[in-house]
Amino acid sequence: MTEAFQHLTEAVRLKPDYAGAEYALGTVLARQEKWDDDMRFYSMVLQTPVAAAEARFITGVAFAAQKRWREAIPLYEAALRLKPDFAEAHYRLGLALAATGKKSEARPHLQQALSLATSQNNPVLAENIRDAIKTCPASLPLAPTP
Repeated sequence: MTEAFQHLTEAVRLKPDYAGAEYALGTVLARQEKWDDDMRFYSMVLQTPVAAAEARFITGVAFAAQKRWREAIPLYEAALRLKPDFAEAHYRLGLALAATGKKSEARPHLQQALSLATSQNNPVLAENIRDAIKTCPASLPLAPTP
């Protein structure tokens, strides 16, 4: 158990309505891939009015890590409503949609993600998106954006 985890757990215990500590604790849990614990804390965060695009996004990531695509999709969509230029949210939404068989809906998100990652000078994400595009089945033809 890390020191950060211990401090954040204590902060949540002392002030359970403090969304910032809950969000930070959820992030620590996500990094440790403790998805069951993570979901409990993100559920609390998402019920607060201060939940930001990043909180919704990382909660979607936690669901997707468990292959709970249908639960991840609306969280990625909510993140994008709050932050339309969130390249990684477009990318992960595209992957989740493709995983649920909604390939025609996935394509514009993957293309938008590549465009945003390129314009935001995020070469690592852009390369990951290109790799995802290359591995898409023929029924989902995606042309990489230069």
